[in-house]
Amino acid sequence: MQTPDKDSRSSVISADAYKALITNLEMGVLIASDEAVYLDANDAACELYGRERAEIVGRTLYDFVGADRRGEVAIQWAAFLRDGHQDGMFPISAPDGSTRWLAFHAQAHFAPGLNVSFLTPATEPAAEVSTSEELVTVCAWTKDLRLKGKWVTLENYLALKDGVVVTHGVSPRAFAAFNQSLDARSSASRSHPPRSAAAE
Repeated sequence: MQTPDKDSRSSVISADAYKALITNLEMGVLIASDEAVYLDANDAACELYGRERAEIVGRTLYDFVGADRRGEVAIQWAAFLRDGHQDGMFPISAPDGSTRWLAFHAQAHFAPGLNVSFLTPATEPAAEVSTSEELVTVCAWTKDLRLKGKWVTLENYLALKDGVVVTHGVSPRAFAAFNQSLDARSSASRSHPPRSAAAE
């Protein structure tokens, strides 16, 4: 009888095993749909949110932020789905009306229609930043940076802040994305060839 290879053995890991792994992680884990509806939350995430699991699952990300921030958060979520990942600090509204800051690393599309966020507690930025440090705010959608109350490009930020002159190149990730886009266009073109004048 042939012994299963490593790949085939790993494929039999059950969904229960993954569930147990997430449940027992010390960091918070939230699973959300593309519409930002929470589908699952582990115990650590519930503790960070100050709520029971039943109070989180089925509700949206927007239910846990102030009404004045929901438009901004919607753009941030759209940028997350577009870019495929996002990191940073995020304030949520606690049940007692206070604000809790969380550090997060989020990965979009880990499975079709599913997105995951890993959470840890964070200190409110104003209290955390010392005289030798600066909290830099980056626009989730455009990647512009805020400098003295104004939004500027990265190039302008570096020039104004540190006198850095910026040039441009193309990263391997950009090359891969560009080539993938070209391949997709080529496939679409082959699937739908232009109609000839004679055919019309």
